[in-house]
Amino acid sequence: MTTLSRADTSALPSGPARIASANWRAPLFIAACALLVRLLADVVVDPVASGDEAITGLMARHILLFGERPYFYYGQDYLGSFESYVTAGFFALFGFSTAVLRLTPLLFFSGYVLLNGWLGGRLAGPRAGVAAAVLAALGTPLIQYQAHMAFGGSGAELLFLGTAQLALALRLADRERRLDRRDYPLLLACGVVIGFSLWIHFLVAVYTLAAALYVAGRRWRRLIGDLPAYALGALGLPLGFAPALLWNAQNGWRSFAFLSFILGGSGSAAGGEPLLTSAKLAIIMGEGLVAALGARNDWDLWLAVPWETALPLLSGALVFFYALALGVWLASRLRQAAWRRSQPADLVALVAVLNLLAFLPLSFGPEGPIVRYLLPLSGVLPLAAVWFLEKTLARRRWLYGLGIGLLLLNNGYFAAASLTSGTLYPTRALASWLESAGLTRVYAGYWIAYPLDFASQERIIASPAHTRVDVDALIDMDRYQAYTELLENAQDPAFVFDRRLAAGRIFAQRLAGHGIAYQVDVVADRFLVFHCFSANPRGVAI
Repeated sequence: MTTLSRADTSALPSGPARIASANWRAPLFIAACALLVRLLADVVVDPVASGDEAITGLMARHILLFGERPYFYYGQDYLGSFESYVTAGFFALFGFSTAVLRLTPLLFFSGYVLLNGWLGGRLAGPRAGVAAAVLAALGTPLIQYQAHMAFGGSGAELLFLGTAQLALALRLADRERRLDRRDYPLLLACGVVIGFSLWIHFLVAVYTLAAALYVAGRRWRRLIGDLPAYALGALGLPLGFAPALLWNAQNGWRSFAFLSFILGGSGSAAGGEPLLTSAKLAIIMGEGLVAALGARNDWDLWLAVPWETALPLLSGALVFFYALALGVWLASRLRQAAWRRSQPADLVALVAVLNLLAFLPLSFGPEGPIVRYLLPLSGVLPLAAVWFLEKTLARRRWLYGLGIGLLLLNNGYFAAASLTSGTLYPTRALASWLESAGLTRVYAGYWIAYPLDFASQERIIASPAHTRVDVDALIDMDRYQAYTELLENAQDPAFVFDRRLAAGRIFAQRLAGHGIAYQVDVVADRFLVFHCFSANPRGVAI
């Protein structure tokens, strides 16, 4: 058996390369555990897909069974449809269910955890790599909500592809020589990944710009000599972005028109207001940072938890912790001559700062701050945390462990609540009742209609068309025109409303005002199902 002598070890990798090569096993194990835990949780909870998830599942079903080849998500011509293609493969292997639907985001999320382990090792050593993987595996409440569900074109895909760009930037910046032919594959891969990422989600540009600024800071002295290599990398951009280019060339460049609209000051595709006052800015940053830093869930989803009174104190502690981390980073950069050379920690700071800047023009819609636009900031928090702890508490292991433990306690608190919170709607019970009643053509709100399509495997066709009554923010997002056309030809469609909202009562009053008789049933103590109308009710519901 061949053995190495002390002299032989001089040929082994040293410095960052050695840290990187030695730091894969623990993050890989943690990523596998994260995947297993989330998979088991989905199976135990037996989840029902939400409206957004159902769109992803229905697209995958149509890809697999009907040969559809969508470039973007239904009704969202700015989110790439790659997740649905991967999900179609899982459906082919394991059948149609919400648990299988969530395998794809779990796969991407595990890649995100693994990359966090590698990047943590590059930032501050092997222990930091393991700690970063642990923190990333559990994730903040914002990440738990956005990255563990199959929303399509966002969440886990955004985190994985963005973090992959940071890893590629570090590899590229490590070159201590002029870029040449040996680096062409890496440059081409960078271009393809960037183009592909921009097709998936425009917000990945935060990572792209951060990576570009970091590489420029590390390699600015070699800029002229590196230009041929950068030009080759730029050729990879249209290759990765090809699906979006093909679709836009045939559809009037609608994706770019949409992005121009939301970047032009509207703040939201749904018609948000321009950002005019400092009060609005304060609301946006306050709401967004509280969620992004791990203090609450997205969309104000307060879950039933036993010690809610501790949240304000814990939230303040988290904000203070990351403020300290920012202060330590600034101090380290202002040391004598430190500003002259980019450091790996700069990548984390750049993502955070750029995400906050991008959040301002994008975030404020009619319902308030759209916190999910701060997902990149939340995604780099594990790296910020372990870098800060290594910088300040490297020799105080018990304090280091306490810091990690407090972060895990906060995130685990929300994770446990989310796993026991049940489902949004008893959609399966509704689907069974409708099928038994022979009602297979249904109008319902967005959060009921598409989950109903997916839960019934399209034995029931439901659509949000003709359900808006302008009350209780009932969403009318008609995403799939084929369903609408089928319902327009239906003789006796049913209308379903959430019993807790006023929409069903208003619908009943309007029917009475038009002299239309009907039958109404309460299903699963949650839904009002109107059917058996004496006249066409479609005009009443608009």
